[in-house]
Amino acid sequence: MNLKKSVGTLTRVGTTSAFLHNFAQYQSESLPGTTWPLWPNVGPLHRVQTTMIDAHSKALEKMQVIRENADLTVEAKVRRSTAVFDAFIDAVKPGLPAVRETAGNLAAFAIGKLLPVLTLAPADAVGASLDAECRAYASDLPNNERMKLLMDLSRGRDPRIAAAILRGPARISGFTDDQVTRLAAAGIAVAYPEAVITLGLLAIGVRETLMNARSMALDVITNGVRIDKKAPEVSNWIDPGEGYAQLVTWLEPIPLELPGSGPTDEMLKNNPPADDDEESEDAAA
Repeated sequence: MNLKKSVGTLTRVGTTSAFLHNFAQYQSESLPGTTWPLWPNVGPLHRVQTTMIDAHSKALEKMQVIRENADLTVEAKVRRSTAVFDAFIDAVKPGLPAVRETAGNLAAFAIGKLLPVLTLAPADAVGASLDAECRAYASDLPNNERMKLLMDLSRGRDPRIAAAILRGPARISGFTDDQVTRLAAAGIAVAYPEAVITLGLLAIGVRETLMNARSMALDVITNGVRIDKKAPEVSNWIDPGEGYAQLVTWLEPIPLELPGSGPTDEMLKNNPPADDDEESEDAAA
C-alpha cells in the first residue's frame, strides 16, 4: 500500500495550503467489517483540524491589522505578532498528542484484531497435526514449486495450507520471514479489504493533520512582523510518533491501493498551489 500520497482535498488556507479531510464522515461509523467504533479516535483529528483552521484565520486577521498599523513601532509590531503567534500555539498544540495517540490506537487494533489467520486452540491436537503436515509438505517441495505454492496461497488458494504456514516460523515451511510477511499481508487484504483501506486513509489523515498544523503555524509566522525565530517551536509538530510507525509497518506490505491520486506530501512541501481552484480528489469523502 502506497502511503506516501496525499488523499485529502487540497485547499488554500490563508496564504498557505493544506490537504483537509472529511473526518466527520466517521461519526457513528465502525471500522468496516468490525464492531469497533471509529469516532473515539477520529474525533480528535476532526477537532484539531477544525481548531487549527479557526485559530489560523483569526491569527492572520490580527497580523494584517498589526502590519497595517502605521502608529506602531517595529518593536511594538514584533511584540504583538509574537503574542498572536503564541495564542495560535496555545490553541493548537494541546490537541496534537491526541492525534499521535489516535495512530497508536489504530495500530494496536489492526495488529491485534485484523489477523490473517486464527490461532489454534491449545487442545486442538488434530489441527496442530494437520498444520505440521502442511508445513512439511511446503518445506519438501523443490524451490520452484514452493515459490509457485506461495503465489497460489497469496491469491487465496489452499487457505488451509496458508493458515498452517502463517501459524509457524517461516523457515519450518521453507520460506523466508519476508515471504511469510507478504503472505500474511495478502491474507489480510482478502479478509478485511475495506477495513484496511479505511486505516490507510486515516493513517494519512494523521500525518497530514500534523503537517497542516505546522504549515499553518509557519504561515502565521510569515504573516507576522519579524518573528521568524519562532519557527523552531513547531519544527517537531510533524513527528507522528511510534504508533504511526507501527501502523505504517503493518499497512505497507498489504497489496491494496488507496483511492485517489493526489500528489505526495513530499511533492507538495506545504507550498500554496499554483491555482486556487486546484484540488486533488477527496479520497476521504
